[in-house]
Amino acid sequence: MPDLIILDICFGDDERLGLTILKWIRGRFGDTIPVIMLTGIGQDELEPLSFELGASDFTRKAININGLLARVHTRLKRTYTPIILDDYLQIDLDNWVVCIKQNGEWHTVHLEPREWEVFKKLFTHPGRVIPRNNFLENIFPEADDPERALNVCVSRLRSLLEPDPPNWRYILTRHGIGYLFQDYRGRS
Repeated sequence: MPDLIILDICFGDDERLGLTILKWIRGRFGDTIPVIMLTGIGQDELEPLSFELGASDFTRKAININGLLARVHTRLKRTYTPIILDDYLQIDLDNWVVCIKQNGEWHTVHLEPREWEVFKKLFTHPGRVIPRNNFLENIFPEADDPERALNVCVSRLRSLLEPDPPNWRYILTRHGIGYLFQDYRGRS
C-alpha cells in the first residue's frame, strides 16, 4: 500500500485518464491513501472535478519542487489513529491491524490480503451498501468461482470479527444487492 500518490491527470493522448485512475483508487481503497492531483492542462474545471472524485489535494505542474514537497509532507502527517468502534472492535488502517477485545484484552486478528481488502472497502464506506459486483470485479476477478470466493471471505470475516454470530453487528447483508459495514460515525 502506498503512503501517498501523486497522480498526473494527463496520460499520453488521454487528457483525463488520471481522473479515471483516481476514481478507481477511491473505489478500491476508499479515502485511506492521500492523492495529490497534478496537471499541466489549463482547464479550470479539472480542480473541482478532482476534488469531487476524491482528490486530497490539487496542484499545477508550474509548482516548484519545494512547494510540492510541502504538500506531500502535509498529507503524510495526516495519519489515521486507531478507531475504537466500541468495547469489542478496534481498527488501525495505517498499520493494517484489526483487534477484538476478549476477556478484557485486545487481540490482533489476522486477515488474509483479500479479506483485508473486503473489510477495508466496507469499513471505509460505513453505512453504504457495496454491491457484490464491485467486490467480484475488483477483488476476485481471477477466482475460479468469484461468487463462492466472496461468500467464503465474508463468512470468514464474520467468524473472526463478529462478537455474537449470527446476530451480525458489523458486516450486514442486503440480500440481492451486497454488503455494508454498520455506520459507526457519530458514536461517542
